[in-house]
Amino acid sequence: MRGRLGVIANSEALKLRITKCYPGKIARGEMKIEVYEEGQLERQSKALVNQGARVLIARSGAYEWVCKSVSVPVIRLKITATDIIFSLKEAERFGRKIVFIQRDHIAFSYEEWKEVLDLTVPVQVEYYHNPEEVEPIIHSYANREEAVTFLGGGLSHSLAPAFGFDSVFLNASEESIRETVSSAEQLIEKLEREMVRSELVENMLEKVHDAVVAVDESGVVSIFNERARLLLKKEMLDVVNRPLLEVLPELSFLHDALTTGQSITESIRVLHSDLIVSVNATLIYVDDQIKGVLCTFQDITHLQMLEKKIRYQLNKRGLIAKLRFQDMIAVDPLSISCREAARAMAKTEGTILIYGESGVGKEVYAQSIHNDSSRDHAPFVAVNCAALTETLLESELFGYEEGAFTGARKGGKPGLFELAHGGTIFLDEINSITPSLQVKLLRVLEEREVMRIGSDYVIPLDVRIIAASDVSLKRSVAAGEFRADLFYRLDVLELMIPPLRDRKADIPLMFERFLKETKADRRVEDVQEQLMAYEWPGNVRELRNATQRYALLGKLNLDQTRPQAKAMEEGVISIREIQQRVETEVIEMLVQAGHNKTEIAKLLGISRTALWKKMKE
Repeated sequence: MRGRLGVIANSEALKLRITKCYPGKIARGEMKIEVYEEGQLERQSKALVNQGARVLIARSGAYEWVCKSVSVPVIRLKITATDIIFSLKEAERFGRKIVFIQRDHIAFSYEEWKEVLDLTVPVQVEYYHNPEEVEPIIHSYANREEAVTFLGGGLSHSLAPAFGFDSVFLNASEESIRETVSSAEQLIEKLEREMVRSELVENMLEKVHDAVVAVDESGVVSIFNERARLLLKKEMLDVVNRPLLEVLPELSFLHDALTTGQSITESIRVLHSDLIVSVNATLIYVDDQIKGVLCTFQDITHLQMLEKKIRYQLNKRGLIAKLRFQDMIAVDPLSISCREAARAMAKTEGTILIYGESGVGKEVYAQSIHNDSSRDHAPFVAVNCAALTETLLESELFGYEEGAFTGARKGGKPGLFELAHGGTIFLDEINSITPSLQVKLLRVLEEREVMRIGSDYVIPLDVRIIAASDVSLKRSVAAGEFRADLFYRLDVLELMIPPLRDRKADIPLMFERFLKETKADRRVEDVQEQLMAYEWPGNVRELRNATQRYALLGKLNLDQTRPQAKAMEEGVISIREIQQRVETEVIEMLVQAGHNKTEIAKLLGISRTALWKKMKE
C-alpha cells in the first residue's frame, strides 16, 4: 500500500514525535513525512501526493501554502491550549522574558491563563498573520539588545538562533497529533468510498445503452457519457462544465425543465433530421431545492422509421399526396404570389390555416405543401370535417379500441391522426366541427398525442396539421361558434387562396388542361370570351365541370350551372323543374357520349322503364 497520508512537519522535533506515535504506519509506508525546507514547500507537497497521499497534514504557516500547492484535501495540525502551556513551562526554564510569537488564528489568550500558569518570568505575546511578518518581529528584539527566549512554531524556531536568541519549539502533543491523524484517516476512508462509488457510476454510465446528460441548477453540463457523445457527435471536453444552451442547444428542453420544475417522461424528440430519441428527464432535489436535472435518452430513429414504414404500407391506399406546386397553373400575379407563399410555408413545421371559397383548390395547396416539405415520403391524410357526423368524425380522427362501443371493429381501429404519424393531416372545413370535438382537437395540438376511444393510454404523435376553412374563423370566434384557443393554435401560418374570378389570367390555361384530359376535339379559343366574362362562383371545381360539359355537348351552358338563377329572378323556385332540368341535361350528355339506354340506366341506378319515362317527359 502506498502512503495514503502525507505530513509536512515544520521541524525535526515534530517529525520525531509523529514517528513515535505511528512507527508501524511509517514502517509500512502508509504515512510519509517531509520536514519543511525553506523555499521547497510546493515541491515537497507535490512529492507526497505523487507518492500516493490522498490527504496532507500541515501546521501553522505551512498549511496555507500547502493548500495552494495541491488538489488533495489538507488538514491543519491544530495547536491546543495544553501544547502551549507545556511549551511556556519549558521556555520558563531559561529564566528570561518569553516572547511568544503566536499566529492570530490560534484561540489562546495568555492573559486568561496568566494567573493559572503563575510563571516566574514575564511573557510578551506577538501576533502575526502572514509568515513574512515573523522575521521582522525577531529582528526588532535584536535591535533592542534585550535578552529574551522565543517561543513559536517552526518558522520562528528556525529564525531565532540566527539572531542569537534561544528558542523553544511549540511542539504538538501526542494527543493533538493522534486527533488530527484520526480525522485525516476518516477523511481518507470517506474519499475512498466516494472514489469507489464514482468509479461504479462512471462504469455504469459508460456501459449503459442509454445516452446520459446531467445539468446542474445553473444550466451547466456536469455529466456527458460516451453514448451521448456518439449520438450527439460532441466531444466530452467541449461539453462538460459549459452552459447547456451554448454547447447542446438541441437539448434546450432540459433548461425548460429546470425553469418550469417539470420532469419529462417518455417524450419523443427530434434532435436532428436523422436523430429521433425517446427522452426521460428527472429533476434532482436536495433539501427540497432543485439542484439539476438528469436526462437519459435512446435513439429510436430506426424504430420510428420502421413504424412509419409499416403504417404507410398497411394504410397507403388513400394516404398519398399526388399534387405538387409544379403541377399548378399560376400565371396570374395573385396566383404566383399565393403559390410562393405556400412554398415558403412548406419549408417550416408550423401549423397552416388555409382560407378559400368552396372549390378554390385548398386541398391542392395542402398536398403541394406536404410534397414540398421534409415529410414528403410520409403519409398525407385528408378528411372533410363537414362530411361526417360528430360521433363518426371523432372515431375516424382518434380511432377506437375493441369493444369501445356497439359495432366497434374487432381489434379496434387506428385513427386518422395515427395514420398520419410522421406526415401531414389535412382537416378541411375545420369550421364545421362541434364545440365538444374542438376541445379534443385542441388537446391533440397542444400535447401532440392522441388517445383512442375506449383506451387508457396515449399515443405520441409526430404530425403536421394543415386546416382549411371557407369562412373567417376570426368571425366564428367572435360569434362564439369556434374556440379562441383552438383558433390561435391553428392560425400559426395563414394562407389566403384567391377566388378564380380574381385570377382570370389562369382560366384559359386551366380550361385547356381540363379539356385535354377529356381527349375531346374542342378548342378553348371558341369559348374564351365566354370563360372570361363569367364570375365562376364555384371556382376551379365549377370550371372543371363546365369543361367536361363542353367536351360532351360542344357548348358551355354556363347559365345551366346555376339552374335556379332564372327562376329566382322570376321570383319562383320549382324544385321539380330544377331536378327535371338536371336529369335531362345528364341524359343528353350520356346519349351524345355514345351510351345506349341499358348503359345509361345502369349509370343512373334506375331501371330501363324508369329511364324511358324520363326520356319521354
